[in-house]
Amino acid sequence: MIGIALLLAAIYLYFQPKYRYISYFLYFSFMAGSSGGFNLWTEAVVGFKLSDCALIYTVVVITHLMTSGKPLLPKLKQLGCYKLFLCFVALSFLFSLVHYELSFYEVLQGGRKFILLLSLVILIRVKPHEFQKIMRMMMWICFITSILYVGQVILKRPLMPYGYEGAADRATGIMRFYNSPVNLSLFLTLSFAYPQLFRGTKVPLWAFRGAFFVAQICTLGRTGIAVALLTVLLALAIQGSVKNVVKVIIVLGILITPFIGTLSQRFEGGNTDEDLGSVLSGKFGNDYDPQASGNATMLYRFAWCYERADYLVKRPFLEQVFGLGLTTESSDWQFKKYNFRIGLPDEYLRVVQLATPDISYGNMITYLGFCGTILYMLMLVSFARLLWKHRKDNPYMGAFSAMILMSFIEGFSGSGLSEPRTLTIYFLAMSLIASKLQQLRTNQNRI
Repeated sequence: MIGIALLLAAIYLYFQPKYRYISYFLYFSFMAGSSGGFNLWTEAVVGFKLSDCALIYTVVVITHLMTSGKPLLPKLKQLGCYKLFLCFVALSFLFSLVHYELSFYEVLQGGRKFILLLSLVILIRVKPHEFQKIMRMMMWICFITSILYVGQVILKRPLMPYGYEGAADRATGIMRFYNSPVNLSLFLTLSFAYPQLFRGTKVPLWAFRGAFFVAQICTLGRTGIAVALLTVLLALAIQGSVKNVVKVIIVLGILITPFIGTLSQRFEGGNTDEDLGSVLSGKFGNDYDPQASGNATMLYRFAWCYERADYLVKRPFLEQVFGLGLTTESSDWQFKKYNFRIGLPDEYLRVVQLATPDISYGNMITYLGFCGTILYMLMLVSFARLLWKHRKDNPYMGAFSAMILMSFIEGFSGSGLSEPRTLTIYFLAMSLIASKLQQLRTNQNRI
Protein backbone atom coordinates (compact mmCIF):
# COMPACT_ATOMS: atom_id res chain seq x y z
CA MET A 1 0.00 0.00 0.00
CA ILE A 2 1.10 3.56 -0.75
CA GLY A 3 0.30 4.67 2.81
CA ILE A 4 2.62 2.11 4.39
CA ALA A 5 5.36 3.04 1.89
CA LEU A 6 5.02 6.71 2.85
CA LEU A 7 5.19 5.82 6.55
CA LEU A 8 8.32 3.69 6.10
CA ALA A 9 9.91 6.42 3.97
CA ALA A 10 9.13 9.05 6.61
CA ILE A 11 10.65 6.95 9.41
CA TYR A 12 13.73 6.08 7.35
CA LEU A 13 14.36 9.69 6.31
CA TYR A 14 14.08 10.85 9.92
CA PHE A 15 17.32 9.00 10.64
CA GLN A 16 19.01 10.66 7.64
CA PRO A 17 19.80 14.19 8.91
CA LYS A 18 20.35 15.56 5.41
CA TYR A 19 16.81 14.60 4.36
CA ARG A 20 15.06 14.86 7.70
CA TYR A 21 13.03 17.85 6.51
CA ILE A 22 11.30 15.54 4.01
CA SER A 23 10.45 13.21 6.90
CA TYR A 24 8.93 16.11 8.83
CA PHE A 25 7.00 17.15 5.73
CA LEU A 26 5.56 13.66 5.26
CA TYR A 27 4.72 13.48 8.96
CA PHE A 28 2.95 16.82 8.72
CA SER A 29 1.07 15.61 5.65
CA PHE A 30 -0.35 12.66 7.59
CA MET A 31 -2.28 15.19 9.68
CA ALA A 32 -2.96 17.85 7.01
CA GLY A 33 -6.51 18.03 5.71
CA SER A 34 -9.72 16.29 6.67
CA SER A 35 -8.47 13.01 5.17
CA GLY A 36 -4.76 13.81 5.33
CA GLY A 37 -2.24 14.28 2.56
CA PHE A 38 -3.07 17.98 2.05
CA ASN A 39 -6.33 16.72 0.49
CA LEU A 40 -4.28 15.22 -2.37
CA TRP A 41 -2.85 11.87 -1.24
CA THR A 42 -5.83 11.18 0.98
CA GLU A 43 -6.63 7.94 2.83
CA ALA A 44 -8.77 6.80 -0.10
CA VAL A 45 -5.79 7.28 -2.44
CA VAL A 46 -3.05 5.69 -0.33
CA GLY A 47 -5.23 2.87 1.01
CA PHE A 48 -4.25 3.35 4.65
CA LYS A 49 -5.44 5.46 7.57
CA LEU A 50 -3.05 8.42 7.58
CA SER A 51 -3.86 9.25 11.20
CA ASP A 52 -2.54 5.76 12.01
CA CYS A 53 0.61 6.61 10.05
CA ALA A 54 0.99 9.74 12.17
CA LEU A 55 0.43 7.76 15.38
CA ILE A 56 2.99 5.08 14.47
CA TYR A 57 5.55 7.70 13.41
CA THR A 58 4.98 9.58 16.68
CA VAL A 59 5.53 6.45 18.80
CA VAL A 60 8.67 5.41 16.88
CA VAL A 61 10.34 8.83 16.93
CA ILE A 62 9.48 9.67 20.54
CA THR A 63 10.76 6.25 21.65
CA HIS A 64 14.01 7.05 19.88
CA LEU A 65 14.19 10.48 21.52
CA MET A 66 13.57 8.99 24.96
CA THR A 67 16.49 6.60 24.52
CA SER A 68 18.77 9.48 23.54
CA GLY A 69 18.65 10.84 27.09
CA LYS A 70 17.89 14.41 25.99
CA PRO A 71 14.92 16.41 27.37
CA LEU A 72 11.81 15.86 25.28
CA LEU A 73 10.71 19.48 25.54
CA PRO A 74 12.53 22.81 25.95
CA LYS A 75 12.10 24.72 29.19
CA LEU A 76 9.15 26.97 28.38
CA LYS A 77 6.69 27.87 31.12
CA GLN A 78 3.95 28.24 28.48
CA LEU A 79 4.08 24.46 27.97
CA GLY A 80 2.84 23.80 31.52
CA CYS A 81 -0.83 23.70 30.45
CA TYR A 82 0.13 21.38 27.58
CA LYS A 83 1.65 18.87 30.00
CA LEU A 84 -1.35 19.18 32.33
CA PHE A 85 -3.77 18.48 29.48
CA LEU A 86 -1.80 15.38 28.44
CA CYS A 87 -2.25 14.08 31.98
CA PHE A 88 -5.99 14.76 31.69
CA VAL A 89 -6.13 12.80 28.41
CA ALA A 90 -4.50 9.81 30.11
CA LEU A 91 -7.13 9.92 32.88
CA SER A 92 -9.88 10.36 30.31
CA PHE A 93 -8.73 7.17 28.56
CA LEU A 94 -9.06 5.29 31.84
CA PHE A 95 -12.46 6.84 32.56
CA SER A 96 -13.86 5.77 29.18
CA LEU A 97 -12.50 2.25 29.71
CA VAL A 98 -13.87 1.85 33.22
CA HIS A 99 -17.00 4.01 33.42
CA TYR A 100 -18.37 3.64 29.90
CA GLU A 101 -16.95 0.11 29.53
CA LEU A 102 -15.64 0.84 26.06
CA SER A 103 -13.03 -1.51 24.62
CA PHE A 104 -9.40 -0.42 24.45
CA TYR A 105 -9.64 -0.36 20.66
CA GLU A 106 -12.72 1.92 20.73
CA VAL A 107 -11.04 4.33 23.15
CA LEU A 108 -7.84 4.31 21.12
CA GLN A 109 -9.82 5.09 17.96
CA GLY A 110 -11.76 7.87 19.65
CA GLY A 111 -8.86 9.36 21.60
CA ARG A 112 -6.18 8.94 18.94
CA LYS A 113 -6.51 12.56 17.87
CA PHE A 114 -5.48 13.73 21.34
CA ILE A 115 -2.47 11.40 21.36
CA LEU A 116 -1.26 13.31 18.30
CA LEU A 117 -0.67 16.31 20.56
CA LEU A 118 2.62 14.52 21.22
CA SER A 119 3.65 15.69 17.74
CA LEU A 120 4.78 18.87 19.50
CA VAL A 121 7.71 16.89 20.94
CA ILE A 122 8.82 16.08 17.39
CA LEU A 123 7.99 19.24 15.44
CA ILE A 124 9.50 21.61 18.00
CA ARG A 125 12.88 20.07 17.08
CA VAL A 126 12.72 21.25 13.45
CA LYS A 127 15.78 23.38 12.67
CA PRO A 128 15.39 26.83 11.05
CA HIS A 129 16.79 25.73 7.67
CA GLU A 130 14.47 22.70 7.73
CA PHE A 131 11.57 24.98 8.62
CA GLN A 132 12.27 27.14 5.56
CA LYS A 133 12.31 24.13 3.25
CA ILE A 134 9.10 22.71 4.73
CA MET A 135 7.33 26.05 4.36
CA ARG A 136 8.37 26.28 0.70
CA MET A 137 7.06 22.78 0.04
CA MET A 138 3.76 23.57 1.76
CA MET A 139 3.56 26.87 -0.14
CA TRP A 140 3.64 25.03 -3.47
CA ILE A 141 1.13 22.45 -2.25
CA CYS A 142 -1.23 25.24 -1.17
CA PHE A 143 -0.79 27.06 -4.51
CA ILE A 144 -1.51 23.93 -6.56
CA THR A 145 -4.50 22.89 -4.46
CA SER A 146 -5.86 26.46 -4.59
CA ILE A 147 -5.89 26.32 -8.40
CA LEU A 148 -7.51 22.88 -8.34
CA TYR A 149 -10.06 24.02 -5.77
CA VAL A 150 -11.09 27.03 -7.85
CA GLY A 151 -11.22 24.74 -10.89
CA GLN A 152 -13.67 22.48 -9.04
CA VAL A 153 -16.06 25.37 -8.52
CA ILE A 154 -15.82 26.47 -12.16
CA LEU A 155 -16.19 22.97 -13.61
CA LYS A 156 -18.70 21.88 -10.95
CA ARG A 157 -16.91 18.61 -10.33
CA PRO A 158 -14.11 17.44 -7.97
CA LEU A 159 -10.55 17.74 -9.26
CA MET A 160 -9.07 16.45 -6.00
CA PRO A 161 -10.05 13.32 -4.05
CA TYR A 162 -13.48 13.99 -2.60
CA GLY A 163 -15.66 11.46 -0.81
CA TYR A 164 -18.92 13.34 -1.26
CA GLU A 165 -21.04 14.75 -4.04
CA GLY A 166 -20.68 18.47 -4.58
CA ALA A 167 -23.77 20.54 -3.82
CA ALA A 168 -24.81 24.01 -4.91
CA ASP A 169 -24.93 26.66 -2.20
CA ARG A 170 -28.56 27.66 -1.66
CA ALA A 171 -27.78 31.37 -1.32
CA THR A 172 -25.49 31.81 -4.35
CA GLY A 173 -26.12 28.77 -6.55
CA ILE A 174 -22.35 28.18 -6.70
CA MET A 175 -21.00 24.66 -6.21
CA ARG A 176 -19.52 24.30 -2.74
CA PHE A 177 -16.78 21.80 -1.90
CA TYR A 178 -15.28 21.09 1.53
CA ASN A 179 -11.78 19.97 0.50
CA SER A 180 -10.33 23.47 0.62
CA PRO A 181 -6.52 23.94 0.57
CA VAL A 182 -4.72 23.30 3.85
CA ASN A 183 -3.27 26.42 5.54
CA LEU A 184 -4.95 28.65 2.96
CA SER A 185 -5.36 31.66 5.27
CA LEU A 186 -1.73 31.29 6.42
CA PHE A 187 -0.27 31.53 2.93
CA LEU A 188 -2.72 34.27 1.94
CA THR A 189 -1.43 36.19 4.96
CA LEU A 190 2.23 35.46 4.19
CA SER A 191 1.80 36.61 0.59
CA PHE A 192 1.24 40.09 2.06
CA ALA A 193 3.23 39.93 5.31
CA TYR A 194 6.26 38.05 3.97
CA PRO A 195 6.37 38.30 0.15
CA GLN A 196 10.05 37.25 0.18
CA LEU A 197 8.88 33.66 0.70
CA PHE A 198 7.36 33.68 -2.79
CA ARG A 199 10.28 35.24 -4.59
CA GLY A 200 12.87 33.29 -6.52
CA THR A 201 10.16 31.38 -8.38
CA LYS A 202 8.93 31.74 -11.96
CA VAL A 203 5.42 32.42 -10.65
CA PRO A 204 4.74 36.13 -10.00
CA LEU A 205 3.61 37.22 -6.55
CA TRP A 206 0.25 38.43 -7.85
CA ALA A 207 -0.51 34.90 -9.08
CA PHE A 208 0.04 33.46 -5.60
CA ARG A 209 -2.09 36.17 -4.00
CA GLY A 210 -4.81 35.79 -6.60
CA ALA A 211 -4.97 31.99 -6.29
CA PHE A 212 -5.09 32.08 -2.49
CA PHE A 213 -7.65 34.90 -2.40
CA VAL A 214 -10.03 33.42 -4.97
CA ALA A 215 -9.79 29.98 -3.32
CA GLN A 216 -10.71 31.58 0.01
CA ILE A 217 -13.76 33.24 -1.55
CA CYS A 218 -14.76 29.95 -3.20
CA THR A 219 -15.03 28.25 0.19
CA LEU A 220 -18.18 30.39 0.68
CA GLY A 221 -17.71 30.18 4.44
CA ARG A 222 -18.87 33.48 5.91
CA THR A 223 -16.80 33.25 9.08
CA GLY A 224 -13.80 31.73 7.27
CA ILE A 225 -13.63 34.53 4.70
CA ALA A 226 -13.95 37.24 7.34
CA VAL A 227 -11.35 35.58 9.58
CA ALA A 228 -8.88 35.17 6.69
CA LEU A 229 -9.05 38.87 5.79
CA LEU A 230 -8.76 39.91 9.43
CA THR A 231 -5.73 37.62 9.83
CA VAL A 232 -3.98 39.39 6.95
CA LEU A 233 -4.63 42.82 8.48
CA LEU A 234 -3.70 41.75 12.01
CA ALA A 235 -0.41 40.23 10.84
CA LEU A 236 0.49 43.47 9.07
CA ALA A 237 -0.55 45.51 12.12
CA ILE A 238 1.78 43.38 14.25
CA GLN A 239 4.64 44.42 11.98
CA GLY A 240 3.80 47.99 12.97
CA SER A 241 3.49 49.51 9.52
CA VAL A 242 0.30 51.56 9.16
CA LYS A 243 1.32 52.38 5.60
CA ASN A 244 1.41 48.69 4.66
CA VAL A 245 -1.96 48.06 6.30
CA VAL A 246 -3.54 50.86 4.24
CA LYS A 247 -1.93 49.53 1.06
CA VAL A 248 -3.20 46.01 1.68
CA ILE A 249 -6.71 47.25 2.50
CA ILE A 250 -6.72 48.93 -0.91
CA VAL A 251 -5.40 45.79 -2.63
CA LEU A 252 -7.95 43.58 -0.85
CA GLY A 253 -10.66 46.05 -1.81
CA ILE A 254 -9.66 45.73 -5.46
CA LEU A 255 -9.48 41.92 -5.24
CA ILE A 256 -12.85 41.63 -3.55
CA THR A 257 -14.69 43.95 -5.98
CA PRO A 258 -15.50 41.25 -8.59
CA PHE A 259 -16.96 39.07 -5.82
CA ILE A 260 -19.15 41.69 -4.13
CA GLY A 261 -22.32 40.27 -5.66
CA THR A 262 -21.49 36.70 -4.66
CA LEU A 263 -20.54 37.68 -1.11
CA SER A 264 -23.67 39.80 -0.72
CA GLN A 265 -25.81 36.86 -1.83
CA ARG A 266 -23.95 34.55 0.55
CA PHE A 267 -24.35 36.80 3.58
CA GLU A 268 -27.90 37.95 2.80
CA GLY A 269 -29.06 34.51 1.60
CA GLY A 270 -27.59 32.99 4.75
CA ASN A 271 -29.68 35.43 6.85
CA THR A 272 -26.54 36.48 8.70
CA ASP A 273 -28.14 39.34 10.67
CA GLU A 274 -31.21 37.30 11.63
CA ASP A 275 -29.00 34.31 12.46
CA LEU A 276 -26.81 36.28 14.88
CA GLY A 277 -29.85 38.01 16.35
CA SER A 278 -31.46 34.67 17.11
CA VAL A 279 -28.28 33.49 18.85
CA LEU A 280 -28.04 36.66 20.96
CA SER A 281 -31.70 36.37 21.97
CA GLY A 282 -31.15 32.79 23.15
CA LYS A 283 -33.39 30.96 20.68
CA PHE A 284 -31.16 27.89 20.76
CA GLY A 285 -32.73 26.43 23.91
CA ASN A 286 -34.98 23.41 24.36
CA ASP A 287 -37.64 24.84 22.03
CA TYR A 288 -35.25 24.97 19.07
CA ASP A 289 -36.70 23.27 15.98
CA PRO A 290 -33.98 21.99 13.62
CA GLN A 291 -36.53 21.58 10.81
CA ALA A 292 -37.69 25.19 10.99
CA SER A 293 -34.27 26.84 11.37
CA GLY A 294 -33.71 27.26 7.62
CA ASN A 295 -30.29 28.72 6.87
CA ALA A 296 -29.65 29.83 10.46
CA THR A 297 -26.40 27.94 10.74
CA MET A 298 -25.01 29.81 13.76
CA LEU A 299 -28.27 29.24 15.62
CA TYR A 300 -28.01 25.54 14.74
CA ARG A 301 -24.45 25.40 16.08
CA PHE A 302 -25.38 26.96 19.40
CA ALA A 303 -28.40 24.66 19.65
CA TRP A 304 -26.12 21.65 19.03
CA CYS A 305 -23.85 22.72 21.90
CA TYR A 306 -26.75 23.59 24.20
CA GLU A 307 -28.43 20.20 23.82
CA ARG A 308 -25.24 18.32 24.77
CA ALA A 309 -24.23 20.72 27.55
CA ASP A 310 -27.73 20.67 29.04
CA TYR A 311 -27.60 16.87 29.10
CA LEU A 312 -24.11 16.78 30.57
CA VAL A 313 -24.84 19.23 33.38
CA LYS A 314 -27.48 16.79 34.68
CA ARG A 315 -25.12 13.82 34.65
CA PRO A 316 -22.87 12.53 37.49
CA PHE A 317 -19.89 14.70 38.43
CA LEU A 318 -17.22 12.54 36.78
CA GLU A 319 -19.09 12.54 33.48
CA GLN A 320 -19.19 16.33 33.67
CA VAL A 321 -15.43 16.29 34.25
CA PHE A 322 -14.45 13.83 31.49
CA GLY A 323 -17.23 14.09 28.93
CA LEU A 324 -19.47 11.64 27.10
CA GLY A 325 -16.86 9.06 26.14
CA LEU A 326 -13.84 8.81 23.86
CA THR A 327 -15.24 7.00 20.87
CA THR A 328 -15.44 7.60 17.13
CA GLU A 329 -18.39 9.38 15.51
CA SER A 330 -19.21 6.18 13.58
CA SER A 331 -19.30 3.91 16.64
CA ASP A 332 -22.62 2.12 17.22
CA TRP A 333 -22.14 2.61 20.97
CA GLN A 334 -22.97 6.32 20.81
CA PHE A 335 -26.32 5.64 19.08
CA LYS A 336 -27.29 3.15 21.78
CA LYS A 337 -26.14 5.41 24.61
CA TYR A 338 -27.46 8.81 23.51
CA ASN A 339 -30.49 10.18 21.71
CA PHE A 340 -29.73 13.78 20.81
CA ARG A 341 -32.05 15.14 18.11
CA ILE A 342 -29.91 17.98 16.75
CA GLY A 343 -27.06 17.06 14.41
CA LEU A 344 -26.07 15.94 10.95
CA PRO A 345 -27.23 12.53 9.72
CA ASP A 346 -24.75 9.75 8.98
CA GLU A 347 -24.96 7.42 5.97
CA TYR A 348 -27.78 5.51 7.69
CA LEU A 349 -29.66 8.76 8.40
CA ARG A 350 -28.95 8.55 12.14
CA VAL A 351 -28.13 11.80 13.92
CA VAL A 352 -24.41 11.80 14.77
CA GLN A 353 -24.37 12.11 18.54
CA LEU A 354 -20.97 13.29 19.75
CA ALA A 355 -19.23 15.08 16.87
CA THR A 356 -19.96 17.91 14.48
CA PRO A 357 -17.92 19.59 11.74
CA ASP A 358 -19.72 22.87 12.47
CA ILE A 359 -18.47 24.14 15.85
CA SER A 360 -15.31 23.28 17.76
CA TYR A 361 -16.59 24.21 21.18
CA GLY A 362 -19.36 21.60 20.97
CA ASN A 363 -16.86 18.85 20.20
CA MET A 364 -14.78 19.92 23.19
CA ILE A 365 -17.77 19.60 25.52
CA THR A 366 -18.79 16.13 24.32
CA TYR A 367 -15.33 14.55 24.16
CA LEU A 368 -13.59 16.40 27.00
CA GLY A 369 -16.34 17.40 29.40
CA PHE A 370 -16.40 20.74 31.18
CA CYS A 371 -13.08 20.24 32.96
CA GLY A 372 -11.30 18.99 29.85
CA THR A 373 -12.67 21.86 27.78
CA ILE A 374 -11.28 24.37 30.29
CA LEU A 375 -7.87 22.66 30.29
CA TYR A 376 -7.83 22.42 26.49
CA MET A 377 -8.70 26.11 26.17
CA LEU A 378 -6.02 27.04 28.71
CA MET A 379 -3.52 25.07 26.62
CA LEU A 380 -4.57 26.91 23.46
CA VAL A 381 -4.36 30.26 25.24
CA SER A 382 -0.85 29.39 26.48
CA PHE A 383 0.18 28.55 22.90
CA ALA A 384 -1.28 31.87 21.72
CA ARG A 385 0.60 33.75 24.47
CA LEU A 386 3.86 32.05 23.51
CA LEU A 387 3.49 32.93 19.84
CA TRP A 388 2.35 36.46 20.70
CA LYS A 389 5.39 36.99 22.92
CA HIS A 390 7.61 36.27 19.91
CA ARG A 391 5.35 37.90 17.32
CA LYS A 392 7.99 40.37 16.17
CA ASP A 393 10.86 37.88 15.86
CA ASN A 394 10.20 37.49 12.14
CA PRO A 395 7.28 37.81 9.66
CA TYR A 396 6.42 34.13 10.13
CA MET A 397 5.74 34.61 13.82
CA GLY A 398 3.55 37.63 13.16
CA ALA A 399 1.41 35.57 10.78
CA PHE A 400 1.22 32.60 13.16
CA SER A 401 0.30 34.89 16.07
CA ALA A 402 -2.49 36.49 14.07
CA MET A 403 -3.75 33.13 12.84
CA ILE A 404 -3.98 31.46 16.24
CA LEU A 405 -5.84 34.45 17.69
CA MET A 406 -8.33 34.37 14.82
CA SER A 407 -8.75 30.61 15.23
CA PHE A 408 -10.74 31.24 18.44
CA ILE A 409 -13.33 33.08 16.31
CA GLU A 410 -13.20 30.48 13.54
CA GLY A 411 -13.92 27.83 16.17
CA PHE A 412 -17.57 28.95 16.02
CA SER A 413 -17.88 27.86 12.38
CA GLY A 414 -15.81 24.69 12.11
CA SER A 415 -14.23 21.80 13.99
CA GLY A 416 -10.59 22.78 13.38
CA LEU A 417 -9.90 24.24 16.82
CA SER A 418 -11.04 21.00 18.50
CA GLU A 419 -8.83 18.85 16.25
CA PRO A 420 -5.27 18.64 17.65
CA ARG A 421 -3.91 17.84 14.17
CA THR A 422 -4.70 21.42 13.12
CA LEU A 423 -2.35 22.65 15.86
CA THR A 424 0.67 21.06 14.16
CA ILE A 425 1.32 24.21 12.13
CA TYR A 426 1.75 26.10 15.43
CA PHE A 427 4.03 23.35 16.75
CA LEU A 428 6.13 23.90 13.65
CA ALA A 429 6.22 27.64 14.43
CA MET A 430 7.37 26.91 17.98
CA SER A 431 10.50 25.29 16.55
CA LEU A 432 11.68 28.80 15.62
CA ILE A 433 11.21 29.88 19.23
CA ALA A 434 13.03 26.81 20.56
CA SER A 435 15.93 27.40 18.14
CA LYS A 436 16.15 31.06 19.17
CA LEU A 437 16.24 30.19 22.87
CA GLN A 438 18.81 27.46 22.25
CA GLN A 439 21.01 29.96 20.40
CA LEU A 440 20.71 32.45 23.27
CA ARG A 441 21.76 29.81 25.78
CA THR A 442 24.72 28.83 23.61
CA ASN A 443 25.85 32.46 23.37
CA GLN A 444 25.52 32.91 27.13
CA ASN A 445 27.62 29.83 27.78
CA ARG A 446 30.34 31.18 25.51
CA ILE A 447 30.41 34.40 27.53
